Amino acid sequence: RLPVVLTCANRAISAPINIWNDHQDAMTIRDAGWIMLFAENHQEAVDQHIMAYKIAEQLNLPVVVNVDGFTLTHTYEPVFVPSEKQIKKYLPDYKPKAGQFLDPAHPITMGAFATPAYYMEIRQDLHNDLVDSQDVINQEYIKYHKTITDIRCPKTEAKPLSAEADRGLASVFGHRMSNNGLIEYYGPKNPKIILIAMGSVVGTIKDVVDKTQIATNKKRMATNKIGLLKIKCYRPFPKEAILDIIKKAKYIAVLDKAISLGHIGPLASDIKSIAQGKIKSKIQSFIIGLGGRDVTEEMIKKIIAEIEKRDDEVKFIG
Repeated sequence: RLPVVLTCANRAISAPINIWNDHQDAMTIRDAGWIMLFAENHQEAVDQHIMAYKIAEQLNLPVVVNVDGFTLTHTYEPVFVPSEKQIKKYLPDYKPKAGQFLDPAHPITMGAFATPAYYMEIRQDLHNDLVDSQDVINQEYIKYHKTITDIRCPKTEAKPLSAEADRGLASVFGHRMSNNGLIEYYGPKNPKIILIAMGSVVGTIKDVVDKTQIATNKKRMATNKIGLLKIKCYRPFPKEAILDIIKKAKYIAVLDKAISLGHIGPLASDIKSIAQGKIKSKIQSFIIGLGGRDVTEEMIKKIIAEIEKRDDEVKFIG
């Protein structure tokens, strides 16, 4: 095992040939033993790449940062990029341990043949290490943002909002924020409907959530409260963190930019498996954006309208 970091510019898979964005390529490696992170925007892609090196080095596991092809890889927006000096404060030079590199003075065997007597235990160890890596991912998220916040906001400059001020703004806009290295929840405290997604489409969904809340505030009346759960870390799958958010929702719409052919969306399948026997919410699989198909706000609104219908079949939107 080596601390490898890979950028995956997410694209569709053939056939037929298509070079545009979806998440089908990432889903082909979801069971390969890699930690899988998904970026919503350019800033998150920058941050996740820096964190990925620290996570990989600590766990001796490979990390892939998924960045939506074209949507993020071929566009630009202002981002904060820490200097090399600043990054080294968070990410010191890596010093590999003995056994992680070839040394003629100390020969070792790498990639040894595993017989049935040992193979299962090796895979189980890898599984356990991936599950346990959630704590490290969260810890590094906190450490990274604390370090970068200190760098961005020295004593002579404006400080970040206090927790009290942040909660005050949340109450004004009617949103509850829950954010860590694994997931991010965006929306009201007690949503009736939760949309779950990964990658750049999250930005579009946030716009719909905001506009729905603004319309509700203007009318001063109760309506379907809609929240968004963004999955930042797809593998290991943060089931406890997810269940804690979705357990009170009546309807859950899972938006996949991939399809498990002959079944449902891969993310939807994972959500249903962890929810079985734990929550009573209706969970519906929606397939969006395959092969670079644009996902509009109108499509998100259509999904919200469809989720309350009595139909469990996977739906292709767009």
